[in-house]
Amino acid sequence: MKTPKFPTDFDFDIPDRHDVVTLKLASIAQMEQSLAKLLRTETEILQSTVTGFKHDKICFDDLKEANRKTERVLRAIISKEILLLFQLEDTIDFLL
Repeated sequence: MKTPKFPTDFDFDIPDRHDVVTLKLASIAQMEQSLAKLLRTETEILQSTVTGFKHDKICFDDLKEANRKTERVLRAIISKEILLLFQLEDTIDFLL
């Protein structure tokens, strides 16, 4: 998946409605991709921790700690997703 590119052909002195919506949607898309990368990284960390636990390389307390940290990151991602949803809804309202 490619990173969204911000358009550069805008007249920022007097942005029109299309320019505003395009930039807003591009910023939402970029944040979504950042959150997806963060989620993939957390998945890899947790999988590695579980594998280490299965092979007796880490103890149960380490596994619990990794789970707790992942849960906190997931809560933050969910919070950001809700805010992005609000931004998207506001952008749609701006169009109507």
